[in-house]
Amino acid sequence: MKYLEEISPGSFFSCFNDKFILTADYKIKKEIKQYNCISVTNGSNRWIDENTIINLLQMYYQDEEKNLVLVKEYEHNDDFDKTKNIH
Repeated sequence: MKYLEEISPGSFFSCFNDKFILTADYKIKKEIKQYNCISVTNGSNRWIDENTIINLLQMYYQDEEKNLVLVKEYEHNDDFDKTKNIH
């Protein structure tokens, strides 16, 4: 588990019973930074506070040869349990 402010744009995570991709857009509301996140469930955007606790996930896609390829590699793979977080 991490805080939203600790991850970088393009990261895939879950919170509020939904899965999101973090964008580079942010705004400051009442001295709290909020990041624009896109739901992969329905495509809507949501402004989420920087101090929100999130669960970082890994996302894969299938290439032309039917191989599973990781969309984004993270510096610290120890954040992941190898048996979980595969979507």
